[in-house]
Amino acid sequence: MVSWAKLLIVCGIVLSSSSIPYKASSGTMRKPPEKLGIYDGYSTPSWVLRGIAMTESGEADWAIGDGGISLGRMQLNEKYHSLRAKAWGKYNPRYSNDSIRITSCLFQENLKYFGSIPKAISAHRWGINGVRHHGIDNLYVAQVVIYGYTGKSY
Repeated sequence: MVSWAKLLIVCGIVLSSSSIPYKASSGTMRKPPEKLGIYDGYSTPSWVLRGIAMTESGEADWAIGDGGISLGRMQLNEKYHSLRAKAWGKYNPRYSNDSIRITSCLFQENLKYFGSIPKAISAHRWGINGVRHHGIDNLYVAQVVIYGYTGKSY
């Protein structure tokens, strides 16, 4: 169960993007103390990738969502599979390394477009147009931050 006090604190941190532990302009990041293994080595901070995986599927590589449209650990929307494969190479959304690689590419593209980590995270859920029309999904971003840093659900 979510501790509302913790959630409000995290939401306050997320809404102030300068407080998020990654600075896109300088390219530096304060890493969480633990080593995250599978999420390391990408251009996207490991806490973002782990947080998205935990939020989207609980890190289940065989997860199916949105009536069968979204697949794998990162719940990649398969309507865009051919576009992503053309841009970033072939992938299988149910293979963890492939889905993490594609999510990292998507995040970097979204970060470049918005220049904001909360908006780039929200775009994983809603897409660029969804974020342009609706803004930041604060609850989703808070979950990604909490899961990304703690590896636990609350």
